[in-house]
Amino acid sequence: MFDSEDRLKDELRDREYREAYAEEFLNTSIATQVTVLREQRGLTQEQLGKLVDMQQEGISRIERVGYGRWNIATLRRIAHAFDARLKVSIETYSSLLEEARQFSAKSLERPSFSEDPAFHANAEPGVGVPAEEFLRRQVCAWLSRAARDPKQLGRWLQGLDLPPLGEADEPYVHLWRSLPKEGEKDREEFHLRMALSLQALLMEKPDRAEEQVSPERESMLRNLFQLAALLKNRWLLGEPLKSIYEDSLAKEPERLSRLTREMFFAAAVHNQHSYWLLPEFEEMAGPKEHRVLPVTPWAAMTAPRHGPKNGRVDAMTRVVGARERCLWTVLERGGQPENMEDARRVNRQLHKFFDSTAQITSLDSELWDQPIIGKEFIDTALPSPPKWDMHAMYAFIRHYGQHIDLLPEVKLERELESRVRECEKQGEAKSVTDLM
Repeated sequence: MFDSEDRLKDELRDREYREAYAEEFLNTSIATQVTVLREQRGLTQEQLGKLVDMQQEGISRIERVGYGRWNIATLRRIAHAFDARLKVSIETYSSLLEEARQFSAKSLERPSFSEDPAFHANAEPGVGVPAEEFLRRQVCAWLSRAARDPKQLGRWLQGLDLPPLGEADEPYVHLWRSLPKEGEKDREEFHLRMALSLQALLMEKPDRAEEQVSPERESMLRNLFQLAALLKNRWLLGEPLKSIYEDSLAKEPERLSRLTREMFFAAAVHNQHSYWLLPEFEEMAGPKEHRVLPVTPWAAMTAPRHGPKNGRVDAMTRVVGARERCLWTVLERGGQPENMEDARRVNRQLHKFFDSTAQITSLDSELWDQPIIGKEFIDTALPSPPKWDMHAMYAFIRHYGQHIDLLPEVKLERELESRVRECEKQGEAKSVTDLM
């Protein structure tokens, strides 16, 4: 079908060959066009089947190249489902030469009536529909294909091949909005397909595509990393992101701008398949800015929250502990007021975290403004995994008892009694004295 035209002309001189070739070309054209138009409209085989009162298997057979057992009535129903018409005509063999030469998926696309320029002359490329809806159909049709070229995703992330959407939002925002939303059909399937396509693009090492990264490439990478952060598929995206960090970003961080590296951090944090970045988180929580990932200590302290459940508590302890020790050292040397406020922020992070793990209810006390409380927690908790939150709770109660003057006595007594009962259930303490 795709041989040179001169050779095809010679072969078509044989009647038996040209009749067989014409039939094969017709079957291939029908199967391919049904597939192309279905994907152009963002439909699955099952969805199209419901529109024409057929099972998904029936649509699959029609889309199979070489099937040939379709009938006019079925094709008419399919055309109507596409809001188009069916054309049947008898043609010369010379027209077959032109059709074979022009044959492509693009040549087989047809707009629906609502998108037909003849009836909607003033419409934009997404004729008859809003630009966002037009892009949604494009993206869903592309994701429905069995074979997807990741380069197309790369072009979208650069802002290319998009309908006129305005410049208020970055390309990744439009792509994210194009995916099915919570509660919509096929949401999980399309999110998975987008993650697979993003995985393929990441594995091509797009940060290494140019010897010197251009502004356009930087923009694409930022959009890529932000889309990865939104998708949150650690099993598909975690390893490619780790590979980019270890193979290039950690070795030559200056290749990418500070902003792009911050976007990479967001993607890596939301796709942690393991805590491979934990040493980096601890360094970020320290006194100096991280040489590769220039994010705040606060971002580093919250990062383990997005990791796997297995190991999350230990990771949280290590990172918050690194920050607490760093601040305590500063404060011991006569730190400035801003250091004290930073210490309070760390303690509030501990407050929030322990409220969900150790169930310490009265954490709104003035004690949490005392940096020593955070230090007590961390010093007690770090050597004591896996039940570090229980040990930290003991540290809290121990220090709580030493500061009776700071809190209402009745409240303190009630709190201690409640904690003692919990500890007795754990079999690790018998009385308040054991805790103080």
